[in-house]
Amino acid sequence: MPLRVIASTQQKNIPSLLVFRFWGEECVVYNPLSGDTHLLPALHAEILQLITEGIRGDSDRPIDHLMAEYAMSYEEAVEFSSALYKNYKSLGLVDPSWN
Repeated sequence: MPLRVIASTQQKNIPSLLVFRFWGEECVVYNPLSGDTHLLPALHAEILQLITEGIRGDSDRPIDHLMAEYAMSYEEAVEFSSALYKNYKSLGLVDPSWN
């Protein structure tokens, strides 16, 4: 399976650049600010990308994505994305001050 590399900047005032590398159903996310590397299921990494994009203004994208691509109800999508957000916050991959 080909390797996909995707870089995602949060906001121009955030000195962070998360680097995503997808392999099938898994993804490695590197955070150059902390130097940490995280192995995530591909779905979780997709949601992380959408959360970081949502920080820049479109906060409904993770929920819309889960509903459209994974046939989740609105409530399931909100619960799932909220749980991931809390986990990413604890790992230093997202920060509420980036709003």
